[in-house]
Amino acid sequence: PRIFYLNLSDPLGGVLSLASTQIFIPRHNLGFFEFSQPTYVVTEGQGRLQVTINRRAYQGEPATVDFFTSDGSGRGGSIFAGGDFDHVFNRVLFFPGVPSMTVEVPIHADGEFEMDEQFFIHLSRPTNSSSLGNPNVAPVTIKDAP
Repeated sequence: PRIFYLNLSDPLGGVLSLASTQIFIPRHNLGFFEFSQPTYVVTEGQGRLQVTINRRAYQGEPATVDFFTSDGSGRGGSIFAGGDFDHVFNRVLFFPGVPSMTVEVPIHADGEFEMDEQFFIHLSRPTNSSSLGNPNVAPVTIKDAP
């Protein structure tokens, strides 16, 4: 935020009832959140996918952003949380001066031969006047285990 002081003096033909005041101008852009890359690839059964969320621009105040997964599709059908990956919802807290945080999505093996499958990761609901950058939605491709 920025603070300015306004001082008045020497009124012409009048009396000053308020000689000075403080004017507060809030900061409107407190940075933005985005994924560190536009797409992710993971091998089925790898254990976990690590995703880095970056906070760009202003980092002087704390802020949060929501991270979550959503179902996707694969050749021959849909991919749902609970099979090859776990549904994740995290509210990620960034302390002042912290430029990035890592979140994890558990990845599982189902023992079946499959074509590539895809689900999505999302950022939403940034707080403290922050915004979303690009990418804030990214596809994750799951490759079948060798």
